[in-house]
Amino acid sequence: VSPEIEMCWEFYRGNQYCWVNAKGTLYRDGTVTNADGSGKPRHRVRQVRDMISPEVEQKVSAATSRIPGYDVTPATNDPEDIAAARWADRAAYHGYETWGIDRASEAVVVHALVGRGGWAMPYFDNTVGPYALNEETGQLVGEGEIKVKTFGRECVGWEPGTQFEDSRWFFTRECVPGEEIENLPGFYGGKVTPDSVSSEVANRALSPPGASLTVKTEYFERPSPKNPNGKHLYIANDMVVCPERKYPCVDAQGRVVDMPI
Repeated sequence: VSPEIEMCWEFYRGNQYCWVNAKGTLYRDGTVTNADGSGKPRHRVRQVRDMISPEVEQKVSAATSRIPGYDVTPATNDPEDIAAARWADRAAYHGYETWGIDRASEAVVVHALVGRGGWAMPYFDNTVGPYALNEETGQLVGEGEIKVKTFGRECVGWEPGTQFEDSRWFFTRECVPGEEIENLPGFYGGKVTPDSVSSEVANRALSPPGASLTVKTEYFERPSPKNPNGKHLYIANDMVVCPERKYPCVDAQGRVVDMPI
């Protein structure tokens, strides 16, 4: 689906002289006539009337103009649980801008309108300071902050023939610096090789020309009788680069946190 989605993004950017050929390859028609006579014929139309991006921006504004309401239901009628739910309400409103929910919402709607699908994945970034010394490991550990990643249709995949929310597994792909992969907990070692330029993930300018980025794939598998702990893998350069993790995650009380995307 990547060439078709990239064609939609080109239209959104105002570059409408492109199409997907019979081999499934995105083809861009140049609009310049070269001195040697090659390129676009002089009589061909070059003017582009952008009627797509204003329409998309209007729909994005309508979809994200209001702050969503948050209502956290207490698990029981216990006063402590009721008080905790009220605090969770406040935390959700606080995090709307602090965690970038507003920006992520806009990005997801744009992805959905232009590329036929948008996803958001909240995660905890433990590299954000201030930092404190971990006495067990002797390393500095950041206080951390909640953040949100957004993905388009070309960067998310799941079990064929199923709806995303019903799939037993899914994966995400993104272009990141090699150092980010090498700093993952439990990284097996070695040097990560940049490979984003040759990857279809880079189609939508996620990897600018000349950038030394690597495609990082995260694979998530729901718990099953065969694999009761689920599975979470990091893959780069066509290899698993970290030890397998459990999925989904559990909270402090050991309760399963559902699919975070």
